[in-house]
Amino acid sequence: MVRRRVELAPCIESLPDKGGQAASPVEQCGLRR
Repeated sequence: MVRRRVELAPCIESLPDKGGQAASPVEQCGLRR
């Protein structure tokens, strides 16, 4: 679920979206970039 959201939206958009779970999407975006 988080992986699909990161692919569709930028890591910045996922940060505020999840808030507490921002560490998850942020790490994936860094690895993907």
